[in-house]
Amino acid sequence: MTDFDSFMQMRGQKGRKAFAMASFICGLISLLTICTGLLPIPFGALSILFALLFSRENEKTNPLTICGIALSVLGIVAGVILTAYVFYMLKYNPEFYEYMNRMSMQLYGMPLPY
Repeated sequence: MTDFDSFMQMRGQKGRKAFAMASFICGLISLLTICTGLLPIPFGALSILFALLFSRENEKTNPLTICGIALSVLGIVAGVILTAYVFYMLKYNPEFYEYMNRMSMQLYGMPLPY
């Protein structure tokens, strides 16, 4: 028995339900941060990790973990697609590159690398 298992036995089911809730919250954050492009990936990975920690032992699955995994997969897929699309547009659309370059100059005072 590992230290984690003995800790979880001492805390009982309350600690395990916290993993289910954390999975759902991270999945929801992953879905809500799609517009940033990169943030859904770590939040989605955390959501899946918390869901796996909850269902570490063979027990009945919690609906929150299922929702957390579904939301995180949607967030990760949408984040990867959005990031790939932005890089594609930067490379093959000169007008988009110029627009992003102007925005970078206004915000950060430096042009985009080409």
